[in-house]
Amino acid sequence: MKKVRAVVFFSLIFLYINPGCFSQKWELGFGGGISYYVGDLNPTGHFKFPHPAGTVFVKRILTNRWTIRAGFTYMGVYADDQQGDFAYQDVRNLNFQSNIFELHAAAELNFFPYGMTKAFRNEKIRKWTPYLFVGIGGYYYDPVTTYNGTTTQLQPLGTEGQETDTYYQDRKLYSRFMPCIPFGMGVKFNIKSKMTLAIEYGMRLTFNDYLDDVSTDYAINSEIVDEHGAVAGVLSNRSRGNFAGISNDHYQRGIKTDLDWYGYLGVSLSFRIRDKTTCQGNGLQTSKRK
Repeated sequence: MKKVRAVVFFSLIFLYINPGCFSQKWELGFGGGISYYVGDLNPTGHFKFPHPAGTVFVKRILTNRWTIRAGFTYMGVYADDQQGDFAYQDVRNLNFQSNIFELHAAAELNFFPYGMTKAFRNEKIRKWTPYLFVGIGGYYYDPVTTYNGTTTQLQPLGTEGQETDTYYQDRKLYSRFMPCIPFGMGVKFNIKSKMTLAIEYGMRLTFNDYLDDVSTDYAINSEIVDEHGAVAGVLSNRSRGNFAGISNDHYQRGIKTDLDWYGYLGVSLSFRIRDKTTCQGNGLQTSKRK
């Protein structure tokens, strides 16, 4: 009985995602919007510190419910403690900015039947639909800050004691190439027979707490200076006010248990470049190209 139920279950899934008419449509698209980051320098503010972003992608429409896509997205992120919401940020006085270059592949699930001339089970084709997406990806980032009018890369400086020879030998320079999981939602509209307009919002799980070069505690400043130089020592501890010039060794600098995130809100246009529909029924198969 268990085997029978399993066969029935997977057969139903197969029928749902493999309707009588298979659509093999390819689309190319591009879009633009804004990106932002949430992390130690911006712990609470979604859509705070927005930055222009853009994307290009290719899609393969498998059925009127399922689409897979691959894309490249450029996003910028930045934050400044001086514009933060908490008093400790004003004292800590850190800031950063970074370009993010992301490659991803994702699957989209349409809520309604969309985009095919025929649908399974006589479902009504919709000219619009909400959708969900989830995928895998990788990104390159390079946090920098401005010091004495010069843009300075932060990762090589080991601002939290990375690569020092004595007390912090276990702290290694973080990688600027990391994996991510993009996920989110959107809504798409068929504005012409071969053109789709989509509005999409998504977040990225980064597996990373150094997107902003801040994660754990202040390292011994003299060790940072000895290993990486005076500029590294200054940029590791930029505290001001009553804490200016005072050693913060071993005090909290960030929250290492909270990963950084980045998000994207944008609008895109995609254009069909190939349309092959195969319909099966009564043992016959036909093929139609547009």
